[in-house]
Amino acid sequence: MELQNNKIPTIVFFVLFLFNSACFAQQTKQQLNKTTNCSFTGNPQLTFIGSKIFDFGEVRKDTFITHKYIFVNTGDTTLVINAANASCQCTKIVIGEMEIAPNDTSFVELTLDTENKINDVRINGVLKTNTKIKFYKFSLLGNVVRSDN
Repeated sequence: MELQNNKIPTIVFFVLFLFNSACFAQQTKQQLNKTTNCSFTGNPQLTFIGSKIFDFGEVRKDTFITHKYIFVNTGDTTLVINAANASCQCTKIVIGEMEIAPNDTSFVELTLDTENKINDVRINGVLKTNTKIKFYKFSLLGNVVRSDN
């Protein structure tokens, strides 16, 4: 009988341990769900104001062409610009704000150096964002003529 009495505290401890573990696991799962839900609720959305293509026409070689593309966050959570790239090293890219609140605007600006360009030119810029559509492309295009024309 004494052996069985020693088992009772062990069994009670074991049952309490399992109960606490189950409660902890449930709380952890709920916390994980809250975190997951918080990070994926709402939708930021990038909308360009005006055209995403700027045709600068005809310019002479060795000219700098700059164009600013304005966009607005038409979503209901913060829009985050994760990266911005241009398709050519001849192009400088500048971003206004990297985090844009709902209904706020920002910009991305491309500056093309035509020093080593001639004839038809198309330079693309790309924004990587936290929106459902991850990448947004915008372009500069035109014709570069020799300086002696």
